[in-house]
This record gives sequence, structure tokens and C-alpha cells, in this order.
Amino acid sequence: MPYTCPESPTRRLSSAIATPGPKPISRTRSVGCTSSNETTQLLRKLAELDDQIAKAQTARGAIDHALRCPHEDILECPTFASVIAARLTGQPLHETHPH
Repeated sequence: MPYTCPESPTRRLSSAIATPGPKPISRTRSVGCTSSNETTQLLRKLAELDDQIAKAQTARGAIDHALRCPHEDILECPTFASVIAARLTGQPLHETHPH
């Protein structure tokens, strides 16, 4: 009798993420049961999370710079000025902030 997955890995992963606390491996991972469509969805979600993390890290760096900036007035900071100028031209923050 061929093995069939009792539950969708995507549904299992969603359940594992939504439920707090440690998860047994059997609830969060199954080998060989992810369909091509599910794999594509999970890879897309992973890319979205990577993008959100990168944006959050950039924003954190900008805030950290503002807190540590040696200029008494942030408007006098050349880094701040260059970031604002670049943002006004439409550049994303992660491309404008050097940290």
C-alpha cells in the first residue's frame, strides 16, 4: 500500500505557526509529502518573509543611526539628508540607508 500524507504539509505548517509552544517534528514536517504547488507557495512565502526581514533590519539600522547620530539636530546630518533625498526620488529605504 503506497504511503499517503494524512494532512497537507502546508496546513500542518500553518497550524504549527499558529499554535504557541514547541512542536514535535511529526506535527511540523513530513518528508516527501509536499506537492509542487505547496512547495511553490512555501518558497514564495519564504521570499516574502526574507523581504520583510530585510526591510525591518534596514529600518532598525536607520532608527539606530538616528539615536546615535553625533549631530544634535537630525536635519543637519548628511546621512539623514541623503536618505531623505533618495526616498523622495522613490528609492526604497534599504537602497538609500548605508547601514
